[in-house]
Amino acid sequence: MRAGIVVAALLLSASGLAAAEVAVARRATHIPAQGLGPALQALAKSRDLQVVYRSEIVSGLKTQGAFGELTAAEALTQLLRGTGLTYTYLQDKAVTIVSADGQAGAAAPDAQSRDSARTRPISLSRVDYVAEAAMPTDNDVGKDGSAGAAEREQAGASGGASEMVIFGERIVTRNRADNVEPTLVYEAAYFERFEPLTLNDMLKRVPGVYFDKLFNLPDNATGSEFADTDGTLPRFRNLDSQFSQILVNGRRIAGIDFGYGGDAFLQTIPAESIKEIRVVRSPSAEIDSSGVGMTLDVILKDGSTFGSNSWRIAGSYVDHELEGLGSTNVRGGTDRLSYSFSATAQNRFGSGYSILDGYSDRVLALGSYASSTQTRTTAWTTSRQRDEDRSLFGTLGFDLGRSGKLGIEAKYVQTATAASTNLERFSDTTRTVQIGPLPPTTTQTMETTFSDGEQQRDTSNYGLALTYAQDLGAALHWNLLAGYDRTDLDSANTAFEDDDDVRYAAGIARAEGKGQRYQVNNRFSWALAPEHEVRFGADLQKTTDSNFNTKRTNRSSAPDDGFDSIFSEDRQSVKRADLFGLYEWRMDNGLSLQLGVRHEGSDYNSNAPARLVISTDIEEVFQFDPNVLGPNRRTPFSASVSGLNPSAHLRWAFRENHDIRFSVAQTVRRPHLGELDPRVNITASTNGVLSNQVEVGNPELTNEEGLGFDLGYDWRFTDGIIGINLFHRRVENLIQQGNITFQRFQALRPDLTSEIERFALTLATEFPLSEPVSLVSYVNTGDETRVHGAEVDMSFPLSFISRDAHFYMNATYSKRKTGDQPSVEASAINFSYDHLIESLGFTYGLGMNWITKSTSHVEILGALISDSERELEPNFEIFLEKKFGSSLLARLTMENVTDAVDESIGLVRTFGFSEGTSMTNRLTQSDPRILFTLRGKF
Repeated sequence: MRAGIVVAALLLSASGLAAAEVAVARRATHIPAQGLGPALQALAKSRDLQVVYRSEIVSGLKTQGAFGELTAAEALTQLLRGTGLTYTYLQDKAVTIVSADGQAGAAAPDAQSRDSARTRPISLSRVDYVAEAAMPTDNDVGKDGSAGAAEREQAGASGGASEMVIFGERIVTRNRADNVEPTLVYEAAYFERFEPLTLNDMLKRVPGVYFDKLFNLPDNATGSEFADTDGTLPRFRNLDSQFSQILVNGRRIAGIDFGYGGDAFLQTIPAESIKEIRVVRSPSAEIDSSGVGMTLDVILKDGSTFGSNSWRIAGSYVDHELEGLGSTNVRGGTDRLSYSFSATAQNRFGSGYSILDGYSDRVLALGSYASSTQTRTTAWTTSRQRDEDRSLFGTLGFDLGRSGKLGIEAKYVQTATAASTNLERFSDTTRTVQIGPLPPTTTQTMETTFSDGEQQRDTSNYGLALTYAQDLGAALHWNLLAGYDRTDLDSANTAFEDDDDVRYAAGIARAEGKGQRYQVNNRFSWALAPEHEVRFGADLQKTTDSNFNTKRTNRSSAPDDGFDSIFSEDRQSVKRADLFGLYEWRMDNGLSLQLGVRHEGSDYNSNAPARLVISTDIEEVFQFDPNVLGPNRRTPFSASVSGLNPSAHLRWAFRENHDIRFSVAQTVRRPHLGELDPRVNITASTNGVLSNQVEVGNPELTNEEGLGFDLGYDWRFTDGIIGINLFHRRVENLIQQGNITFQRFQALRPDLTSEIERFALTLATEFPLSEPVSLVSYVNTGDETRVHGAEVDMSFPLSFISRDAHFYMNATYSKRKTGDQPSVEASAINFSYDHLIESLGFTYGLGMNWITKSTSHVEILGALISDSERELEPNFEIFLEKKFGSSLLARLTMENVTDAVDESIGLVRTFGFSEGTSMTNRLTQSDPRILFTLRGKF
């Protein structure tokens, strides 16, 4: 008898900015003319909708497609127009397709159609349940999204019953987005097998994303002593993190632009609150052009997409420390109102241990004076960090009928960090000095230093956004977003040193900051015809930032025996006005073309004093004039930067489940305010730790411009997907720091000329053997950076083991070259395997996360050459998972099973006034982490 396949999908839309995502059902819809079955599947995947039908009903039928800003009901109506079919609702998010006369079947197909239906394979890639024409219950659902073996066997062999395939909770593959521009969509359900706690855990599984820290290390375990690094901030496609762009619901996060709050925010957003992660490899004109590498857009759940009410509790154990997590998600509503609420409280702990071996050979020659210094250093560093995270997310959605749709979203994310670093450093120094004809003298010094560093940091982010969608006619739709976002930072750092049994506070630094962002987005879509659409709009935003920084340096443990060497109070703001327009043409032959252009303009304003970092010995002999350089001496500054960024995207669906995409787009990295603002940063020391340098910004800087090409192919087959993408980025007009003449400094800051002259003269007179004062600024150079590489991602069942055994992998390789410098290569690999033994309700699996190797070579001003090589051992993890009934799941995970080691080797050679070579070898390691999780529904 005929075996009909009934398909339903929960894949989420990847098109457009998330301006109307919160409780607004009307969305941009682009489903071309094609067979009715594939069209209905495409709609289900894009609308979080279950579409139930018998395959023989739609067999042989064609649809003219659906286009425009449509509700799900309007899209279904367009797809079914002229087919003799209609739809009825089974549940809130489930519809069934029936004939227009109300019968569940249409005219009987011919024999060929019956044979085709009988032999057509059942997709088990996202199957929950196979049964006779009935909706599944929780008791029927396998946790991994697979149907029970017995049900599959019965369904595959039965002759009389129509079959249903209902897509389930845990999905096997990422989505193949319907966008013309290359966009990958990873639903939260895709990451469930990895049991992520935060957004940061999820990003590590995305192709093209590099993290400097793969395993359990605190921030200050990988850099120099007492120094935070951006190890928790991702890099895209072998480009620095400043070329990265991470959006939340299509919007940037306040404060991150000004250099704080980014890492804490990524670590704090709970996985339960994330609906999907969109990987935009090449941007359309609708989004910010700042994603030179690519853009990640994190879409948070709203009331219509939270799924079942749920809870989770977890405990993690690492380095004899036990930390906990608790979260809950609640949703509900009526036909006109939807709401959602999630709350998470978690504690995170990390520890790391590193050993550094160093050697330096330095030669200094000045007149008749010459010295040679050889130093061997061994340092042992232990770092510990504890974070306490709290987050609240809430949404409300209102269906106003003909008046449109209104959504409200609110969030609060807070993290408190306490970190400590303990350092034991042994140094053996041999110095030979010769003055003129006098015989050389040689001295040897061996010293052991114990240092402690402590950090307290509180970061809070909260925001409110309103979204509104309205039909302005049959073909014209309007979406509006108005949002406010704010990030607050309060941090304190203290460094203590014990030298020859004299313990003193070497430095106490305090920083307070507040970043705010106001944003209004307007979107219009105009369906000129079923195949043609125009979208245009404007994005307006203003960001403000204020920082207060102090530092007190003590000579001993006496509280008043010191001085303030840093004091600044900064107020900065950036206004942006971006306009965009694009045209999209979707043809019947599977070709789709999108042409767009985006004009972006930024206005910068600042009112900040100079920054002074002066060592103790120089402070004793030289005092800056507070009337010229002081915390109350401010110089207002303003500048404007703008650019026109075109883009073009081509998609060819040459066969069902086969896509080729080609994209070209111009992206930009705008200058940072610190690079533009001609306020000065002054650092001075005679001990070699700090350079004697005066830095000044350049208000004449323009954007760094990146031209990017992407060529990708997607093949989605019965139970999996394989994606391949080739990319190339050329970044021109690079902003680099270099020496400037005194005349150039005088042109930038004429009010400081005499004070800087007096400063340079004092150092030359009082410290003749120290480094001379250098003047540096930023310029747009003629150099360019080129990055090219390949990304592969795939997921499929390992049928030779079991239908319920799945393999997932993504890998990225890239090579970067700047100017005439040698290339820098980098690669990253992620894979995971899991196997469900359904008769036991038991799943096991393993995974690996690995940045295989990275090398770099840098030449600066012809006076310094730096070579580095870094290699991380793979971070392996294993898990065991057991399901109890339909609403409880227990999971045990062990991360960093093999105590992975991070090894970095550095070689620095200097030339000119002071010549020499320095070599370092650092090994960093952390303990495994054990995580136990209970997850349930209610």
